[in-house]
Amino acid sequence: MNEDELVNDFTIFKYLPPKDNCILSNLKGYDLQELFALENKYQLELRDSINLDCDNTFGLEIEFEGINTVTTRLLLERYFSELWPVRCDSSLERGAEINSPILVDNKANWQMLKKICNAVLKKANSINTNISFKNAGGHVHIGSQILGSDKKNWFNFFKLWATYENIIYRFSYGEFLNPRPKIFQYAASMAEELKNDYKYFKKPSIPLSEVLFQIGDMKNNAVNFGHVHLISAVKKEGNTIEFRCPNGTLDPVIWQNNVNLFSKLLLYAKSTKFNDEIIDTRYKHNKKNYQIYSYNQIYLEQALELCDMIFDNNLDKIYFLRQYLKSFETTLRIDKLIKCKKFTKK
Repeated sequence: MNEDELVNDFTIFKYLPPKDNCILSNLKGYDLQELFALENKYQLELRDSINLDCDNTFGLEIEFEGINTVTTRLLLERYFSELWPVRCDSSLERGAEINSPILVDNKANWQMLKKICNAVLKKANSINTNISFKNAGGHVHIGSQILGSDKKNWFNFFKLWATYENIIYRFSYGEFLNPRPKIFQYAASMAEELKNDYKYFKKPSIPLSEVLFQIGDMKNNAVNFGHVHLISAVKKEGNTIEFRCPNGTLDPVIWQNNVNLFSKLLLYAKSTKFNDEIIDTRYKHNKKNYQIYSYNQIYLEQALELCDMIFDNNLDKIYFLRQYLKSFETTLRIDKLIKCKKFTKK
């Protein structure tokens, strides 16, 4: 019996009912220890929905190494038509990049993602090759209509990212404890840049389009705004905010969890519940250490704080913390990807 066939432990949902919204940052001592003990017994499963409105769209770039572009293209065209095109990516060694169509949050799309990930893994097994993510990213595109053209929404997001970038990075490492070695080259930290330029960009005389142009010009940052077109806010195709920091993966649960985090960050940025006081306090006291490899460590208080702000139900919080904490494992390795203990049930 493999790990995915084992019966899951749902005890945590007796402690934290999924639809309730408990303030986890208030938990102390034994209560916090019990939460983590129960959470470590639960394997995240693919959900039918993450409760995104149908107007909120997203797209995925599934990169991996071990199977070349031609083989991958033939595989997908045979079983999945041409709706998920396969492209060559020069940054990959004998690899491929699968691009999703524009997606919305529904069961059919998540099941299709699962089938595609499983098909690639099955193909790798049939030709006796190992899939690698050494140079692979797991880029997530979110339709920029989620923020609209209100400058305040965008600046809320900039502040949120600059304040909690260390938490977001570790979460986005997925099934690994650290980033891919070339993350500096393809998904560089931007917290310091956003923090330094925040007051200048916020001047009323500088239009949002100019702000996005200047930030978006750095296309290898953790977040790429180069695809955003404010004048066509209703146009969904190609008009996206691209999150580039996630490691590559063929685990559909991690893909779904990444989409959920990035979407909920953006939704919170335009929410009337946006808590400037909490964020400003954290923002001012953050260390001036924006070294990505310090992000491998766990910042529990800060993670619980973010979790309580952007999620409105315990289920989202459990999924976020399970992927962020990774059974409290850490590593200082920077030369190769280090896998964490498995926390998903595909």
